[in-house]
Amino acid sequence: MKEQGDASWLRIAPASGDLAPDGTQKGALTLDTKGATPGSVLTGTLQIASESGRTPLVELPLKIVVPAYQVGVDAGAGTASTDTRGDGWRPDQEYAAGSYGARPRAAFLATEGPPGGGGPSGPVTRRAGPGGGP
Repeated sequence: MKEQGDASWLRIAPASGDLAPDGTQKGALTLDTKGATPGSVLTGTLQIASESGRTPLVELPLKIVVPAYQVGVDAGAGTASTDTRGDGWRPDQEYAAGSYGARPRAAFLATEGPPGGGGPSGPVTRRAGPGGGP
């Protein structure tokens, strides 16, 4: 197995080896997006070569999307923290447009059943929050 181009974000193990006829071998791909530009898309091609007369080379496309926005939220925390991998975690907060957070439970309206009573399929539950969404 090898990567066709120069994908420094990809590690393959084992990178080579021999198989007995009808044998199997597990391979591991390690994808490292550290240092990649947030919002970027990393692409490559994994090549698996064999001595097969029908398909001596199998190519698998790889596509990794690096998130442009990521927030680690610890709903039970009172202060921000950093985990052992270096990822930052923030305590939860009330939702604000353009940000993240939980909506207060009191902001939801719940009704049961269609207007005018039950229908042929029984009661219906509707929930709506700010902006019309659940």
